[in-house]
Amino acid sequence: MKAIIFDCFGVLLVDKLKILLDEIRQQNPKKGRELTDILVANHRGFLDSNQTYALLAEGMGITPAVLKKTLKDAEVKNQALLSYILELRRNYKIGLLSNIGKHSLQKRFTSHELKQYFDAVVVSGEIGHAKPDPEAYQIVAERLGMIPSECLFTDDQKFFCQAAEAVGMKAIVFHSNAQFIAELTGYIGK
Repeated sequence: MKAIIFDCFGVLLVDKLKILLDEIRQQNPKKGRELTDILVANHRGFLDSNQTYALLAEGMGITPAVLKKTLKDAEVKNQALLSYILELRRNYKIGLLSNIGKHSLQKRFTSHELKQYFDAVVVSGEIGHAKPDPEAYQIVAERLGMIPSECLFTDDQKFFCQAAEAVGMKAIVFHSNAQFIAELTGYIGK
């Protein structure tokens, strides 16, 4: 294995929107699917951030400003994992693959941080393919100068990891830093 690819939300950042959508899905599965469809449209570049916030907020019965504040206040970087990524960069190419709209990643990480932590950053809203599309995984591997079988992918969503495996990558479902590092150590032997 020569490259490790990270998801953003739920791995590098706490994913408050996922928590909100999970709660809505439990209470109203139909509404949950509708809101998820809005996010998918954003991830594929069909809706910009303002349109997405407006539609999600309308579906949740709140204003876009309240939704933005709720999500912004809840986003926290996983500093321990980011520090570990710096260690990994000594021996591995590091990629980021995220289902997020165009320019949204820059609101969460500075350009310096993106260059500091990652050799390749692939955002679904910019490439027109979102996980679990095989093309998303193939594009990030290519931008790292790798073939999929040389890569390991981690995400907090099992089906995104299964999609990575389907294109030939190794995958680890992320639950916690300790669990991820232990499983990764099993692959890399350190």
